[in-house]
Parts: sequence; C-alpha cells; structure tokens
Amino acid sequence: MIFFGVMLVVSPGLQAEDKTGRLSSRDEEFVKHENNAGESTIKIGELGASKAQSHNIRMFAATIVTEHTQLNTQLKLLAAHKDLELPSPGGSTGGDGYRKLETASGFDFDKLFLAELESCHEKSVSKLEEAARSSRDVDLQRWVENTLPMLREHHRRLQELGTSIVATASPVSYSAPLGVESNDIRPSYSTGLVR
Repeated sequence: MIFFGVMLVVSPGLQAEDKTGRLSSRDEEFVKHENNAGESTIKIGELGASKAQSHNIRMFAATIVTEHTQLNTQLKLLAAHKDLELPSPGGSTGGDGYRKLETASGFDFDKLFLAELESCHEKSVSKLEEAARSSRDVDLQRWVENTLPMLREHHRRLQELGTSIVATASPVSYSAPLGVESNDIRPSYSTGLVR
C-alpha cells in the first residue's frame, strides 16, 4: 500500500521526464538567442550599477544583474539537460549598445542605459511570448512561464524610471551671457537628479 502511494507521487515526475528529450531546432535557436540576450543584459546591467548617475538606476541595475544571472543559470541548466551546448559568455561584449554606454556619462548615460535595457526587454518579452505559443517542450514552457512575469516587471520599471528621469531634469535655460549674440546660444541642461 505504501509502495503504491509512493509510485503515485513519483510517477508524474517520471512522465514529465519521459516527455522531455532534445529540443526542436526552433527551440534550440530560441534558447541560444535568449542566453546571448541575457549575457548582454547582465553586462549592460553591470555597467549601469557602476556608472549610473541616479541612485535609483544604480540600484535597479544591480537588481537586473542579479535576476538575469539567475534566469541565465536556469536556462543553462535546461540546455544542459537537453544536451544543448551553449557558447561561453567570454566573447560577449554586450553589443553596440554596450559600446555607446561605455563612452557616455552623467545624465546622458542614464538616458541611454534605460533606453537600451527597455529595448532589450521589449524584444525578449516578445520572443518569450512567441515561444510560449509555439514551443512543445514542457521544460522550456515552464522556464518561459516563470521568466515572462519578471521580464514584464523589469520592462514596466524601466519605463517608470525613464519617466521619472525626464521629469526630474530641469528645464532648458536659454539665457545668454552679456556680449553673446542670441544665435550663438546653446541650451544648457541641468539634470537635477537625486543621488
């Protein structure tokens, strides 16, 4: 009787295990893409955690690094379970967005950082939604279902931070010093961001 009860508890796990196996070529491409996207997001997040002018952005960038590292670790475990070899992250630089961020500073960095991560998250959410509809792999479906809410929340938070950074910027000042022609005036910006 006890043996029968144990078999009922264990058998759903065995059935799920039997349904797994190798990923379809489409799912393999998706996993590789999301692994690379995650690695790039982590690199950009690390840059934001160290360079952002705004304290709120630095804190959120640290959260991005932590949570995307966890997501990528889970994805790597899933790939290993499916006998899918993923490239090592050593060669990833974060892409063009990362290179632009490396040279930016201050308020410009904060704006570029938020825009870059918002774009990355928008693309990832779209790809995950597509995978949720098309993938037939139980384990990949589970990863997608667990990942989507976090990425949607990141995207929402990035939009919120973008709105607050624009709202806290001081208005443009067009006053010209004495002796300067009005057509020589260039706007000066003051960020007014709270650190």
